Amino acid sequence: MKRKLLFVISMLLSMAAYSDNVTIDGIYYQLDGSTKQAVVTSGRPIYDGDIIIPASVQYNGVNYNVVKIGNHAFANCNIGNVTLPNSVTAIGDQAFQMSKLTSIVMPNVKEIGSYAFYSSYIKQINIPNSVTSIGSYAFDMCNSLESVNIGKGLTAIEQYTFTSCIKLAKVTFANGSNVKTIGGSAFKGCTSLESIQIPSSVTTIDEWAFANCTKLKSITVSSGVIGNYAFQKDTALETVVIGKDVQTIGSSAFDDCNNLSSVTINGSGLTSIGSGAFSKCSKLTNVNISDLAAWCKIKFEDNPVTHAQHLFLNGSEVKNLTIAGTITTISEKAFEGAVGIKTITFKEGVEIIENNAFKDCANVTSISIPKTVTRIFSGAFSGCNSVEKVTITDLSAWLKTDVGSLPSSYNLYLYGEKVVDLFIPDDNTWIYGGHFQGCESIKSVKGKHLTVIGSSAFSSCSNLELLSLPNSLEEISYGAFSYCMKLTNVYSYALSCPKAVNSWGGTAFDNDFPYEYATLHVPPSALEKYKATAPWSNFGKIVAYTKDDPNYDPTMDVDDPGSAAISNVNDDAATDQAPVFDLSGRKLDGLPTAKGVYIVNGRKVLRP
Repeated sequence: MKRKLLFVISMLLSMAAYSDNVTIDGIYYQLDGSTKQAVVTSGRPIYDGDIIIPASVQYNGVNYNVVKIGNHAFANCNIGNVTLPNSVTAIGDQAFQMSKLTSIVMPNVKEIGSYAFYSSYIKQINIPNSVTSIGSYAFDMCNSLESVNIGKGLTAIEQYTFTSCIKLAKVTFANGSNVKTIGGSAFKGCTSLESIQIPSSVTTIDEWAFANCTKLKSITVSSGVIGNYAFQKDTALETVVIGKDVQTIGSSAFDDCNNLSSVTINGSGLTSIGSGAFSKCSKLTNVNISDLAAWCKIKFEDNPVTHAQHLFLNGSEVKNLTIAGTITTISEKAFEGAVGIKTITFKEGVEIIENNAFKDCANVTSISIPKTVTRIFSGAFSGCNSVEKVTITDLSAWLKTDVGSLPSSYNLYLYGEKVVDLFIPDDNTWIYGGHFQGCESIKSVKGKHLTVIGSSAFSSCSNLELLSLPNSLEEISYGAFSYCMKLTNVYSYALSCPKAVNSWGGTAFDNDFPYEYATLHVPPSALEKYKATAPWSNFGKIVAYTKDDPNYDPTMDVDDPGSAAISNVNDDAATDQAPVFDLSGRKLDGLPTAKGVYIVNGRKVLRP
């Protein structure tokens, strides 16, 4: 009996602590007897007119502090102006959703729930410094909202907070703002927003955050990450300034900003630009950067320069581009489409030029490449159709460089002199595929220790006339001499026919090679082998060379007994027994008279 009595007393106390909704002066409350706090709630009839919430209410002789506007409290109500006291620190989810609220004073609110003002009639909102959080969709589709002031207590603007506020023209952040994140679609579709000063505290602008803000004319982002589609279809946007601490521009971030004319990228913080970031920016003409070394390191999936076609460095258009030796790698697409560039000079120290790095730089006429470059990716200079001059500083090092491609036509220069007669140094036994493709200056090629000539190595060398191949040569890959329309004399000093046909029948001389006009000169002892072996057998003339041939080189002839004596000549000096060549492979008449370095017996010798 005693236990039952205690249970009844406990129930009565519980009921006293939590009363049902009560109405006091036309406002509905839920009262908490244990905390002496009141929450404004909804009720019938619904609220109408202006509302002033008191700081406290009295019920049955007990005072209750009013601390919160409850979930749905004023949803769909025909209210006008609302004033909250300092005691109210929270506004619940959907509290004013779809109401006719026009203004609110909330001096000490700390939390605003999701959908709190969704589709209400509110015209202006001051978010005080006390507010630390606002739920998603809080002001979504507030079609009458014209201005927003955001205090410095807020750290994040959640997704869809101000989406489709079509009359929102002004957003102001307090000095010392602590907002770090602007969430996905937070201001998407705010079609009256003309300007917004994004605080330097912001480190993340999420996807579609400002998309379809069709009157936004300029934007400055100081730091962090710009998400995918963040400013997509901001059709009035004209200028974009990217701060030194911005790290990433996401895919399609400025897609279809068709009035964007200028992009400025400051400092060295930017590391990547996503695909289509500046797609359909048809009026973009000016990309200005401040740090060339940092620019060369960016991972480009899209490059604003590709669309603008003009790159500026600290306000001046880049025309004569010099890449310092401290920059070891030029990233993919780094200068793609920069038609203002006329010359490119890589300083010693540059090592790698990645794919499409200078694609479609259509007005480049000269490229200088140092010996430190070890790899040029395929397509690095594709579309650079005005190149007249490619200068290298070390032929041996150049031949060890992995050259994926060079411009489609050019003249090669070594030590400032045009390379006409190309002599392959002894320490180079392999010529990579495409290495001299399109070189128009070369008229003759000679190499004494070559073993392999790669695919398309001399393809489209339109002025190549004479080719001398050594006995050491084992293989010539597909198309190595294709489209060499003037190559009419080929000397092969190899006693065994070098392999020149691949597994599917393609040959070293495929594609418009002038077989019918070309003469193949071979060792007398190997004449019949060449006549019986494809593709050598395709030559219009196949003859045994003689010492009287004007292009015969005894230093390459292993079929000649006299050549053994020549090979034993001392490497340190030129003698009457051995012919002398300059560094371009041109044979001299007698001994050199000028000081310099020459080739004797395939070795460099100095004439002091």
